[in-house]
Amino acid sequence: MFDYRLFLPLLKPFQGLDASTLERLSANMRPRLIAAGDALLRGGEDAAGIAIVMRGALELRPLDGCLTSLQVLGPGSLCGLPAALDGGRHAVGCHAREYSLVLELSQAAFSACWAADDAPGLALRAAVAGSVADSALALSNRLAQLVGLQRAQTLLARQA
Repeated sequence: MFDYRLFLPLLKPFQGLDASTLERLSANMRPRLIAAGDALLRGGEDAAGIAIVMRGALELRPLDGCLTSLQVLGPGSLCGLPAALDGGRHAVGCHAREYSLVLELSQAAFSACWAADDAPGLALRAAVAGSVADSALALSNRLAQLVGLQRAQTLLARQA
């Protein structure tokens, strides 16, 4: 396994953090290797925490087991966030698209850090806010593409 700690400051959730905050935030994170095709989490399972993609890519897939990818998560992406935030069940599955390395933060450690009013807690909340904003932007872009496609199809149908 490569020394992932050298790459932490390069990933979006960790950018701009001083060494002490970075060390405290990552102290409870455990590395996990995932083979291509293996599940990191399954839809319908209880939240066990979050994972941060360090290397490789993960695919979010619908509950029905369909191999269609809803979204691809690359290095720096947070996985399992909605269920971890509400302490519920995962609405989608998450599988490794390729050999991947993630850092897992247990539900208990996530909840404790989330509630803490210290530098690691603030950094975690900022990382979550950034992840939510990125997801909202990706959804907005996809919706705009679909609307544009629908308009183009309507115009073509009128010309025919």
